[in-house]
Amino acid sequence: MGNFFEVLSRQEGLAATYIPQMLVDHPVTTDRIAEARSRAAPISAAQGERTLSATRSCVSVVRVLTAPGDTDIEKVYAQEAREDSERYGHPLRGGPSR
Repeated sequence: MGNFFEVLSRQEGLAATYIPQMLVDHPVTTDRIAEARSRAAPISAAQGERTLSATRSCVSVVRVLTAPGDTDIEKVYAQEAREDSERYGHPLRGGPSR
């Protein structure tokens, strides 16, 4: 999240610096970056990967359970796997990426 907030900060540029803190409904970006990093610091990379993996699993379960009844979910996932393979495989092979 810290990295994500840094990207947002670069996108905003100086525009956000002219807004008084009392008028902002979220902490200023530098505070958000620091807070995100301090919260993440005690989490090991392995814990983060397990959490990410569990989150992806939950998302998949919800997608399957909420898919319309006429959806062939296996075909949906197979198509996505092919698209991901093509999208990420081309740069590795030196081909075009989308």
